[in-house]
Amino acid sequence: MKKQLLFPLLILAGLGLLYSCATYTHPDKYGFTERSDIQAHQDEVLDIDLSADGRFMASAALDGTVKLWDARSYEELRGFEGHPAPVNSLSLNADGSLLVTGCRDGALRIYRTEDAELLHTMRGHAEDVFTVAFSPDGEYVLSGGRDGTLRYWRAADGELLKVLRGHSRTVNAVVFSSDGSKAYSASLDGSFRSWYLGDELAPGFVEKINSFGLLNLDLHPSGDRIALIGIDSVYDSTEKSWQRVFPVYLADIGEIGTENIETRDGHSRYAWALAWSPDGSTVVSGGNDRQLFFRDGRSPLKAQKVYPRIGSIWDVEYSPDGDRVFVAGADGRIAVFGTKP
Repeated sequence: MKKQLLFPLLILAGLGLLYSCATYTHPDKYGFTERSDIQAHQDEVLDIDLSADGRFMASAALDGTVKLWDARSYEELRGFEGHPAPVNSLSLNADGSLLVTGCRDGALRIYRTEDAELLHTMRGHAEDVFTVAFSPDGEYVLSGGRDGTLRYWRAADGELLKVLRGHSRTVNAVVFSSDGSKAYSASLDGSFRSWYLGDELAPGFVEKINSFGLLNLDLHPSGDRIALIGIDSVYDSTEKSWQRVFPVYLADIGEIGTENIETRDGHSRYAWALAWSPDGSTVVSGGNDRQLFFRDGRSPLKAQKVYPRIGSIWDVEYSPDGDRVFVAGADGRIAVFGTKP
């Protein structure tokens, strides 16, 4: 999907049971009407993605398993074989007919979801692939990884079209622009970059957001705003020491970089999960502090904190209609929160 990332850190496997799903009423004080738990994998769920039509959900786990689900009934539909190592990231194309995965073995794999047939294995990254994304029209795939490169592939035959170099450290997240003409990336080198994917020679921009690294990004539904999660350091006068923090940055995207950037208080531990609501009013983040933060996209004064009780949180996704939030956890579960009565 548009975002996902993982480097070997805080890997605490949570063994689960076979697939099961429970639904129950969730406390009103969190603003949610219902919660369903899917016991999806026997190990940490590292990434999830939903098809644009809301019919399917795909999930990937630390144990190398990948599964496709009915995103409405939460029924497991099929699994995808062929991953010899943990699967860090995945993405469904718009109609859910194709799935691409990014693996710790450095390969991308494209599957047909109808029958789980492996169509292409794409190799080029020297190390882990941490992030993959389908273009809006499903014709292309972007990937990024530990080797600091982005790679641009044609989905139909798996051919590598471009290698995009510029980041000096791990590329943790990539996403296509709304029209598919550009890419945006976030890296552990602390920079946020844009890339032109056509034949034109005009360079994209590069903006240094901080000195400690960026962990994830998500593009606003309008295409002209961005949310990023970073690593930073602040001085605690009480403890008289520097403390690591993980803020969320919200900014408008201009032609030469970000504009009107604002920093929101973040998590107390590494935070990987980030998503805008479909209407762009809310941005949600989750991390290794086992918390979800729901922030108003416009007002820094409005925020909700939720404890899903699924261990560290590796990914979060809204359903396309905005009625549900899917949360991938370290204990092998995917928690689904209903957001509307």
